[in-house]
Amino acid sequence: MTGARAAAWEALHRVWRSGGTAGLATVVATFGSAPRPPGTPMLVTAEGGVVGGVSGGCVDGDVHVRALAAGNAVIQKPSELTPGVGEWLARSWARAVPDLPDVLQSLVGYAATGRALVAAGVDKVAFTGSVRSGRAVAADCAPHLTPLLLELGGDDGVVVAEGADAHTVHALADQPRGARLREAFVAHDAFQRGFCTPGQLMSALAALDRPGLDDPAAIREFMSGNLCRCGAYPNIVAAIRHVRGGHGA
Repeated sequence: MTGARAAAWEALHRVWRSGGTAGLATVVATFGSAPRPPGTPMLVTAEGGVVGGVSGGCVDGDVHVRALAAGNAVIQKPSELTPGVGEWLARSWARAVPDLPDVLQSLVGYAATGRALVAAGVDKVAFTGSVRSGRAVAADCAPHLTPLLLELGGDDGVVVAEGADAHTVHALADQPRGARLREAFVAHDAFQRGFCTPGQLMSALAALDRPGLDDPAAIREFMSGNLCRCGAYPNIVAAIRHVRGGHGA
């Protein structure tokens, strides 16, 4: 018996001796940066619940992995504009764990679907996205006292390319147009979390000088190089059109 499995058995017996209920599971598949590789034993207690994910963010897989690793089921409601990754995660889980396909589910719908998920009695809600949407999710959780994890438009780590002539989002603070663009992002609720917003801002700055981007379709095509599924493209397009039209101070 390996050290990890022996430790898991010891933990399981401690739970049993204390009168608790638990089971021993084995990780069979992982997604992304999972904390436990396949084959790792895992103790699952009776406290395992259902975590609802209402999100337009781009790191939902990491949130799901943590919830699943703690012995929970996950029901995700991805952005209605970019549901593909959430659907893929659910299908991949069902293929990897055919005996328990409902442990990871994906719901596709608009805001009303997310509100229904929050009100359905899930044990916890995890949300990544804009501050405005996060406030709405918090208001929906409050009447039920549902625990809530919010990741809203924050700062994340960056990759540093030593010696490169890199233009970063931090330089926008010293540029009049950059300041106007940031203000437009705030006004149009185009900010998401720190994973994707810096790239969106830098591409948006380049879009201000690109000829021919006078209609929403052309702007969306130009911005599509950002592989981001936050679902904020309509808001980002509105912010770019706002600044290109000479608005803002």
